[in-house]
Amino acid sequence: VHWHSELEMTVCGEPYTLPLEQGDLMRQHTHKEANRLHFHDVIKTNAVGSELLEPEKLRVGELFDQLGLRFSKTCFLERCAGDPCTDGHAGTLSMTVNELPNDQLPDYVWKDGDKIRITFG
Repeated sequence: VHWHSELEMTVCGEPYTLPLEQGDLMRQHTHKEANRLHFHDVIKTNAVGSELLEPEKLRVGELFDQLGLRFSKTCFLERCAGDPCTDGHAGTLSMTVNELPNDQLPDYVWKDGDKIRITFG
């Protein structure tokens, strides 16, 4: 497969950009386009190609793990649920996929064309 997914990330209202040209090319990685996940390798699917048999390869959190960036169910980068933003309010972590709420956070297995938004604030 040769898949791409768009990421939009904000922390306390400030945009965050992933580093460019990072990650193992045999796994998820970034190229020269800001906040775009890439995967191009052989991946096992069922006989008709409709279900991934190695979904862990496309877990959103797997790329963050490779890059040494924190992303869990409660923390994103340097902030965790309850940490204050600059306005003094306690922040929360949320994610949408294709504009729909998604509580899988780092465990979400992305698909080609997904638009993922991660927000701490």
